[in-house]
Amino acid sequence: MAKVKGSKKFRLLLYQHMLNRWWPLTLTLSIILYIVVAIFWGAEWFFINPDENPLPTISTSDGMTYLFIASSALVVSLGLMLLRNMAYVQLFPGYVRIVTPFYRFNSSFKRIKNIRVAAFGALFPPSKLSNYQKDLLEDLSQRTANVLELHSYPVSRKTLSAFLSPYFFCDQTPHLVLLLDDWIAFNTEFESFRVQGRSLRPAGVYEAPATEARRPVAVTAKPQKKAKPAVPASPRSRIQSGLLDSINKEKED
Repeated sequence: MAKVKGSKKFRLLLYQHMLNRWWPLTLTLSIILYIVVAIFWGAEWFFINPDENPLPTISTSDGMTYLFIASSALVVSLGLMLLRNMAYVQLFPGYVRIVTPFYRFNSSFKRIKNIRVAAFGALFPPSKLSNYQKDLLEDLSQRTANVLELHSYPVSRKTLSAFLSPYFFCDQTPHLVLLLDDWIAFNTEFESFRVQGRSLRPAGVYEAPATEARRPVAVTAKPQKKAKPAVPASPRSRIQSGLLDSINKEKED
């Protein structure tokens, strides 16, 4: 079976922006700790006489602790740098795939009622944000976001809220806010893949709209009434009808 080809991967800028604020800090912390341990231990090696060493000395256990913290910060930095490129949206015929660093799921086109664009700052006005949130979203407020208006969520809203950023939701209606690196191309390819998904359905199959739950109605033919069989006349009725016929003839004569 041929593998279904999807669109290019549209990067979720929200995760890139948030992770880009953290990995430089952890990387800087790692480098500083490595340099501090190297200087202190280097001074102990350079000055053979401890009295000549102008720097304080650190024990082996303290030095190993600093190196462990520095190595952990380095690993976290590399992990954050990788995770920022693992958040994306990809289109396939029939569904949309949304991948984040901690959760991934698909949403069928049948669940999507409409797609629209809006300024990210209009969806999350500064008047409703805290000072930390204002600082976090300041650089993103002027960007354009794609909003998928849904008939229903593919999984429960509580599950999505637990794994997705709160900035995927701007109100209580079923929807998803997608801040992508190329919102124009996403809009164009969205309609293209939606049409492809419809063309892949088997011919002659009718699909009820997602807002309606239609049940098949069985049409049964009404049974035809059977004609009653003719009842043969009794001998007595035949004699009576013959007498009546003869009396009528005599009256006519």
